[in-house]
Amino acid sequence: MTERRPRSDDASAGRTTVERSTAESSTADPPGAESPTADRSDAGSPTADRSTADRPSNSDPWDRRLRFAVGLFLVGILADVATTYAAIAFGPFVEGSPVGRALIDRYGLVRGMIATKLAGMVLIALPVAIAKRNRTVVLTVMFGGVGALSLLAAVHNLVRILGAM
Repeated sequence: MTERRPRSDDASAGRTTVERSTAESSTADPPGAESPTADRSDAGSPTADRSTADRPSNSDPWDRRLRFAVGLFLVGILADVATTYAAIAFGPFVEGSPVGRALIDRYGLVRGMIATKLAGMVLIALPVAIAKRNRTVVLTVMFGGVGALSLLAAVHNLVRILGAM
């Protein structure tokens, strides 16, 4: 058993582990009685008595950012594919990216666009991962970056459809 550090409000601050365990066992419930914390896995932790009802379930800001980035990614992909189809319907379409052009020529429009997005995700995530960031940050930057670039591509396609370019 590891010894925990005493807190300032801890009644057992000056006692050793053996003294604490003896004092705690003397105040234990009688045999056969159900303890209110018997089924809790964190019953012995210093935060076991804290209620989680008043806290939001997700306190990590990177989790919220990741959800936003995935949403941006999905919207960007759908907008890019839709405007690409519309651009093809309105006239000759030329993919702006040479890598995207090669992948679309090789795999077809949708599979080529997905392959282009995957290549972009790798290129965006690699430097972030090399910088020793955690997975959530890498995923957030990867999805958000490709989603933003996809939205820009969709805007570019719309501008071309409208004849401004």
